[in-house]
Amino acid sequence: MKGSPLQTEMLTAIETELRQCVDIAFSGQPPDFKKMTDYSLGWDATEKSTGKRLRPLLLLEVNHALGGAWHQALPAAAAVELVHNFSLVHDDIQDRSPTRRGKETVWVKWGEAQAINAGDAMLAVAGMEILKWGGKIQNGALAAQILHQATFDLTGGQYLDLWFERAGNSTIEQYGQMVKGKTGALFRACFELAALSTDVSINNLQDFGMLGDRLGEAYQMQDDFLGIWGDEEQLGKSIENDLLTRKKTYPILCALSNSQKFAELWKTTPSFTIEDLSTLRAIMEQERIRDYTIKTIDALIRGIKEDIRLKFTDQKLRQDLERTIEGLFDRRQ
Repeated sequence: MKGSPLQTEMLTAIETELRQCVDIAFSGQPPDFKKMTDYSLGWDATEKSTGKRLRPLLLLEVNHALGGAWHQALPAAAAVELVHNFSLVHDDIQDRSPTRRGKETVWVKWGEAQAINAGDAMLAVAGMEILKWGGKIQNGALAAQILHQATFDLTGGQYLDLWFERAGNSTIEQYGQMVKGKTGALFRACFELAALSTDVSINNLQDFGMLGDRLGEAYQMQDDFLGIWGDEEQLGKSIENDLLTRKKTYPILCALSNSQKFAELWKTTPSFTIEDLSTLRAIMEQERIRDYTIKTIDALIRGIKEDIRLKFTDQKLRQDLERTIEGLFDRRQ
């Protein structure tokens, strides 16, 4: 979906804010140290791979939809994006991922130890950004608390994600807890930080945070769906990997809980062949796991859209936020 003029302006401003805060933070540091951060953020000379900048864009759009001056929230948007990229660098080490966004991951290119340093540096710069913003608004200390809590919850979700790989049995409830941390935490922070510098009462921040939680849940569940039934060319990754590596995503947990045929093949086959993967996918389709997953995601999306209409009453101000939400969930169309 093509962005609006305001979204284009926001994305340009996000990039400028990120570059400025990174340049200031790394002033006087060895050039190769900064190079890892530039590479992670997609600024390396050989490849443009910045990612979607989804989270900072959402933060600014929420702020705008609530009548805020979105330019003033740019440090908060940059801080959220830096925390997100910190998590990606460390996640790639933990998952042994060789590539991200079409190029070598930081740990593959510079080694694990230096990749840890790169991630830690981005997290530190995020902290400096949120403190800079907090000094300019009321309740600035709360802004830092929101971001640090989100970071802690994110790492807790990552812990559970890694734990799932070794756990014999995992439940949908445990999956929900993992997603709330790993994916939902930063979405929640985006909504809370965006509302913090507007006329929204401090007592109502949690309501906006819960909307972010639900958006993160729907976003992750759709990602899980696409990991089995998505278009490989559009996704840029294999749709065999989640099944092949026995990743306990939402559709797979539903199948393990509700399909005896699926569970038996899953538990009795030491190593899956391509034919096994086709059989597992066919069982999920025959026993309507695929349909159930779609209905669950669609119900979440309808609720999110309705809540946005209720919480953001100015239709003109909220239209870019609605456009972004719509774009998040059009990949199954």
